[in-house]
Amino acid sequence: MGRISYTGRPTPRKPPVRPSNASVALFCGFMALVLLASLVFGLTRDLPSKQAQAEPKVTHDSLGPTYTHDGEIIRWYVFTDPDKGIQYLVNDRGGCCPRLDEYGSVMGVRPQEDYE
Repeated sequence: MGRISYTGRPTPRKPPVRPSNASVALFCGFMALVLLASLVFGLTRDLPSKQAQAEPKVTHDSLGPTYTHDGEIIRWYVFTDPDKGIQYLVNDRGGCCPRLDEYGSVMGVRPQEDYE
């Protein structure tokens, strides 16, 4: 085996490589251009009108599944009629019925003056 000589001095290191001032200025200029372009795009973009936001949309919620005795799964959903506001329970096998609250009344019914 060869001998390892130790002189007590640290190993000389090279100075770290740093980017030039021109490349830093070019990068900063590019980033400023990107920020300016996104600011202009954000200020000139058309926002949706209030009429488009006021349109009723069909909503549905998913309820927990039902497991039958033979292991099949029936999934339940709540659909809301956009015209009358009545909620219906629908399953993936085609069953449908109005959703009732704890007092036996149909859920989601709006007063008659809301329809006009």
